[in-house]
Amino acid sequence: MPAPKALEWGLVNWVAPSVRRGEEWIEGASAEQIAQAQKGADGYRLDLSRLDALVDDVARKLLASFPECARYTKAQVNYWKDLAWHSTVRHAQDWLALHYACWEPLEGMRAFVEKRKPRYELLRERAAAGASSELPWGAYLRSCGKCGAQGLPADHAYCGACGAPLS
Repeated sequence: MPAPKALEWGLVNWVAPSVRRGEEWIEGASAEQIAQAQKGADGYRLDLSRLDALVDDVARKLLASFPECARYTKAQVNYWKDLAWHSTVRHAQDWLALHYACWEPLEGMRAFVEKRKPRYELLRERAAAGASSELPWGAYLRSCGKCGAQGLPADHAYCGACGAPLS
């Protein structure tokens, strides 16, 4: 399959059409047209054959090239990305290690695992209600009168070390 004109013109974010209405390809299908195609409504349908042909064409071109040159070109193209990543990755690791059990990353990861949208408003609602918007069980402010444990979460009713009720 020859390269589409969009690629020849340098449109790097061009996407192979996958929506058809009857026999007509819909270039740049709208969200409504895509939804109709997913349902098979009003003559719309999904057809990935052009995408498959383009992927096949790219794979064939890669197979017909020098792999060492391709690897080195990729390394050169990714230079600035790699520089930024390697300059900040330690900080990112430290931040995540310190904050993973805090509300923002915890809610984000839970939403990802549960395949749902994050509840952004939850943190603002908690802050407005006077609850902790940073730590799920409140700030580590309480102490146990029985065993002396300190730094217990404000929202806990019992000591995590000895189980005694917190007053």
